[in-house]
Amino acid sequence: MTGLDKIKEDIQAESLEAVARIQKEADEKQAKIREDAENALKAAVAKVEEDGEKAVQDRSARAKSAADLLRRKKLLAAKQDMIAETIVMAQESIKNLPADQYFDLLVKLAGKNALKQDGEVILSQKDLDRMPADFESRLSAASGAKLTVAKKTAPISGGFILNYNGIEENCSLEAIFAEKKEELQDKVRAILFA
Repeated sequence: MTGLDKIKEDIQAESLEAVARIQKEADEKQAKIREDAENALKAAVAKVEEDGEKAVQDRSARAKSAADLLRRKKLLAAKQDMIAETIVMAQESIKNLPADQYFDLLVKLAGKNALKQDGEVILSQKDLDRMPADFESRLSAASGAKLTVAKKTAPISGGFILNYNGIEENCSLEAIFAEKKEELQDKVRAILFA
């Protein structure tokens, strides 16, 4: 072998070694890039799964909270309906008392609300028609002043209107129940939901 062939062989051997070394480095870099990419992908997938799970938990918690709020609102509305219905029933039961008990109640009501001056009591047509004969004298005795029952009627369902020369005090059941609405609601609530 000549010197030139020897040099060629050495250059070829060095070239093959260089190519093998470069190929090895390229393979190592490619493996490192692939490993880094796989790790990054795994981390991204884990983050997406974690964020998704957190979003599901948040939505679930909000949905549960909204459902609880809706349930409480419906329960409150049902309770308020029951209270209002009970108050209406109480008012109706007063209007439907037997005449003697009903007019005893009106006498007590006049005693609490009438001024110590002469006036008139205006009833509903239904009450005027069923009024007991001694009602006027009992009104006057309870109020400490002369109260007469007017011949005209008022558009009320029960109770009466006191009239003092054009100045009226509404003692109808509707007005009394409206005035005492909050107090009645509290009492009914305490009875129904204690």
